[in-house]
Amino acid sequence: AVPPRPLKKRATLAGTSTLVRYMATHYRVLVSVGLVLTYIWRWHDFHPLFVALRLGAIFTVSSWLFLILQPKTGVILRALGRPYGIFFVLWTVWMLLGVPTALIPELAWAFWYDFHFKNVLLFLFLASTLFVVRNIHILVLANIVGMSVGIFFYIKSGMPQSWTPYSMYDRNDLALLFNMTIPVAVWAGVSLKERWARNTAWVILLTGVASVIGTQSRGGLLALSISSAFLLVRFKGISVKAKFAFVASIAVLLLMAPDSYWDRMATMLNPSEDYNMTSDTGRMEIWKRAITYTKDYWVFGLGASNFSIAEATIREGARLIPGARGHVTHNSFLQVASETGIPGVTFFLGTLLGCFWGLFRTRSSLRRTKDPELEGIAELCDLVTLCLIAYMVGGFFLSQGYFSYLMVLMAL
Repeated sequence: AVPPRPLKKRATLAGTSTLVRYMATHYRVLVSVGLVLTYIWRWHDFHPLFVALRLGAIFTVSSWLFLILQPKTGVILRALGRPYGIFFVLWTVWMLLGVPTALIPELAWAFWYDFHFKNVLLFLFLASTLFVVRNIHILVLANIVGMSVGIFFYIKSGMPQSWTPYSMYDRNDLALLFNMTIPVAVWAGVSLKERWARNTAWVILLTGVASVIGTQSRGGLLALSISSAFLLVRFKGISVKAKFAFVASIAVLLLMAPDSYWDRMATMLNPSEDYNMTSDTGRMEIWKRAITYTKDYWVFGLGASNFSIAEATIREGARLIPGARGHVTHNSFLQVASETGIPGVTFFLGTLLGCFWGLFRTRSSLRRTKDPELEGIAELCDLVTLCLIAYMVGGFFLSQGYFSYLMVLMAL
């Protein structure tokens, strides 16, 4: 007997919908990879053709369409229901409430709407995409590929000190980017199945270390040192032989560093000779003023992106020039505290601590299952924790309180 037509029709529809879901799922992952490579690693800065194609805008708008048409509401709500998600929402809302009281409300609103809200959407899209292990692996590998290309162009440029191949990052920002990605390169070096892929990951890792040293960033060296100590002491996924080779490689790279590198690093041992400790425009004096602004504007702060306005207008001795900009904070935590107030920095720190807590709980629950297939994800929890530590150490000396890369780590 011939099967009933309705049954055949239902089977065709089911097959079509499965294909559509398959294509949509893979395109969603493709968009997430594109966002990381353009939003974070700025691939479109490397060639005029990429600039003309406006790849960043294409991937950004595509992610917004997914959030509208295929929002994965259940996944997003689970993420926002966790401690880090709750604190992140509170911080975002508090920043918005502080717009009317900002030194320049129009500037605070433009920053919140044009930058921070896009960060929020970036986080929501990535969180709604990373609900299966395969997608997590793909995004981590995309970060490693992004770093490898960045390393290539930076080394090709001769590791300059006054500029970088990126339009938005100076050498200190670049050191922070590399330090936040080196830990997941370690994960690739120990977890990937193919030997050539593991060896490639180790090569990328070592060239990343060389690039951090090449930036001559003191905060970058400090973050790299702490990350290396964590890997040697805390991380159990690397053999003793591999740890020894890692330390020996760093030692060789440091010995090959030019004299200018050691002259710059020596200033950390002689604070009296460092302008950051003695000059009115050095970090120490700026940090003192940031603390003062936080005390004076402790509820809502100066307003998002308004610290440099305060330095040019209300700072003692500053010329009152409307719209002028002064110095930045050079400290992510004081940046958030002075611009969003005591409640704002509390929510910001709560977001970070919530990420640490979530990674700790996930790692513990995975290891209790004693499933060897999940051991790689448990190790990844350790290394994403190290990425956050690198952010907190490096970010202590940079104005990266609203860093987009932090959204990627939160989503992971």
